[in-house]
Amino acid sequence: MKRVVGLMALLIAVLTVTPAAADFYVIGGGGRLGTAITALPYTITSPGLYCLTQNLTLSNPALNAISVNADDVTIDLMGFCLTGAGKGSGVNNSGIVVAATRTNVEIRNGSIKAFGCDGIYSPSGSTGIRVVGLRVRDIGNRGIYLTGSNNLVMDCVVMDSGAGISVGLSSLVKGSQVVHCDGEGIYISDGSTALGNTVRSCYYGIYTSLGALVTDNTVSANIDKGILVTASCTITRNTAYNNTGTGIAAGAYCTITNNTTDGLTNGASCFVADNVGNVP
Repeated sequence: MKRVVGLMALLIAVLTVTPAAADFYVIGGGGRLGTAITALPYTITSPGLYCLTQNLTLSNPALNAISVNADDVTIDLMGFCLTGAGKGSGVNNSGIVVAATRTNVEIRNGSIKAFGCDGIYSPSGSTGIRVVGLRVRDIGNRGIYLTGSNNLVMDCVVMDSGAGISVGLSSLVKGSQVVHCDGEGIYISDGSTALGNTVRSCYYGIYTSLGALVTDNTVSANIDKGILVTASCTITRNTAYNNTGTGIAAGAYCTITNNTTDGLTNGASCFVADNVGNVP
């Protein structure tokens, strides 16, 4: 009888809990949160879920904080922060480094700051790297630097770094913010997409390689051009204002439509229509 009463009380308590916010999520795993990372440096050599349980500072600034040498890995910072020795320390280390040829690695939900090289780095040959919901700041080189292909950066913030977000072939940067970077705010390589981002007070706002799609972004107060793209790109529904250089500068064979911009230049054989602002 006591057991029945206890179960009923538990059920009532569950039913009366205020619903969680829409962006709250619960990590599965049989009641466990995965493998805890409790000290730095840390090397991951097996697939699975890894998480922080507290803020961590790298005590040996000559090493990277977390190294990933396995496929099918998720690193959840659980809202905690990885801290290095400082971006001006002269030490060329990074927060999280994914080894070459690795695939299907996700890094999410927390902060990375004060590293001399990159906040997150994956080299050429890595694929399917996802970086979601991170705040990265005070980084000497690039906040998020994914040089491989088919990668995703979404809902991230990069501030006060050498450069902001850089991705390789066929990748997506979406819904992110970059503020106060010495280099480009966002760089996307061939066939990649920059969608719904905000870039302010960098050198270039958004800079692309061939065949890129740049849409629904806002770029402002950048030292040079707001949006700089090479050939065969599509630039649509962006807002580029108060940049020192041209708002949008495009190469040949581009489609440039429905933008609001404080200046527009384009190369040969472009389709240009329905742009407003200081445009030809």
